[in-house]
Amino acid sequence: MIYLVFAVLCILFIEFFIGFRVLGHVREGSTSLKACMQTLSDSTADDDQKELAARRSSLAIGKHTAIFIAKFAAIILVLYAISQITVIAGWLTSAQYMDSIYSWPVLVVLTVFSLLYLKIRSYALRG
Repeated sequence: MIYLVFAVLCILFIEFFIGFRVLGHVREGSTSLKACMQTLSDSTADDDQKELAARRSSLAIGKHTAIFIAKFAAIILVLYAISQITVIAGWLTSAQYMDSIYSWPVLVVLTVFSLLYLKIRSYALRG
């Protein structure tokens, strides 16, 4: 039963992560950083332009980091609520959760399951 519950939590985590477009904020932050680094390495730009680019980049990175953290926290909160529902419903106990979280076989099986799910998902979306 623990494998089934954790498998569902893994699928939900992956789908929420993709659905909320969490990685888009990481990409946008790195794009902003690259643009800033190009401005800072430009020998024709004066100090005011470099300072302005650094401030804008810092603000953009901070904004995208805050959005990333908020979305990630929301995902974790939803998954925590679902795991607590399984405990309240009596399907699993808190001790079973804690024992299985630190169990290497469970972690290995869930990692392999998650990778297979992502692979199957990518094939299903192609056609």
